Amino acid sequence: LSMGNSPAVLIHGLMNTLDLKEMRQIRDQAEQMLLYYLDNELTMDFVASVMTEVNDIIIRQALRIAENSLASEDEALRTIPFCFLSLGSEGREEQLLRTDQDNALVYEDVPEALAAQAQDYFLKLGTAMVEVLLACGFSS
Repeated sequence: LSMGNSPAVLIHGLMNTLDLKEMRQIRDQAEQMLLYYLDNELTMDFVASVMTEVNDIIIRQALRIAENSLASEDEALRTIPFCFLSLGSEGREEQLLRTDQDNALVYEDVPEALAAQAQDYFLKLGTAMVEVLLACGFSS
């Protein structure tokens, strides 16, 4: 295991890129690191915490990319508070190898006049998130 594959190096790399190819490459490196850890019998708590951190950062960066892709949308829509939720193994901080995506997006109630536009906006945002995560190596 080289220093280039240490958790700190991979995490730093992820935090400093919004390039999908680079994010995919780092996630692939993280998977190789995971296999090394498993072969060398590191504790599952440690391994799961490292992979959760890597996946969490990818998700945060994916959200930035998805939001940037909708920058031309109405500002009233872009400022609605929302939360992206990771469910399943990722949400429980148990995800190791690549599994399917179990996500949800919840947004604040909006005035009736904005309801249809908000629903459309958040559907676009969720779709963009899924596409970015697929490009980074997550399964659908």
